[in-house]
Order: sequence, then structure tokens, then C-alpha cells
Amino acid sequence: MSDTEIVKTKADYLRDVATQLKEMRHYAQSNTETLSSHWLAFDEGEYKDKEYAGKFDTLLNKQGKLLDDIDAVIQDLIKKLDLLIGSFFMEHPFKVKVKIIHRKIQICLKFSILPS
Repeated sequence: MSDTEIVKTKADYLRDVATQLKEMRHYAQSNTETLSSHWLAFDEGEYKDKEYAGKFDTLLNKQGKLLDDIDAVIQDLIKKLDLLIGSFFMEHPFKVKVKIIHRKIQICLKFSILPS
């Protein structure tokens, strides 16, 4: 372990979690599509079997609920992140302005342009 440990702010952590949940949601959606194709095969397709069609229907409903719940948590995290960032701007307007100016200078230097 190094001597300098990077400590994330709460906003950084929330942003990371929201990103991970978005990725999880993507895979959950893919799983839902796979379950749906299996359900169709057992419900109406070549493997007609109402027992398995019912089981896949149950799984689809649970997976749909999971997708809805993941979306809700993502939205909650984004709202919380917006509040944290907004309150930081209100509490530290000078730091924010300095960071914005510093970023503009970095961009100007990177692209060899001078501000007017």
C-alpha cells in the first residue's frame, strides 16, 4: 500500500456507484431480453410447455422489478449528487471560480489559444 492514499469525496463515490449501477442495468436489460426469448419458446413457440412458460414469466416479472428498482436508485443518486455539488458551489464559490479559471487556462494551453 502506498503512503499517499486517495480519499474520494462523497460526490465522487456517488458518481462511481451511479456509473456501476448503470452498467448493471445494461446487463440486467440484456438478461431480460434473454428470458423473454426463452419464455416465448415455452409459451407459444417450438417447446410449448405451460409449466416452464409460467416459471419464465415469474422470472421476467422479477427481472422487470429489478430494472425498475435500479432505475429508481440511479435517479436518487443523481439527485443527491446534484444537491451535494450545488451545496458545494454555494459554500465555496471562490474555490469553484478558481477551478473554472484554472480549467480554462489548461484548455487554452493545450490547444495553444489565448483567451480574449
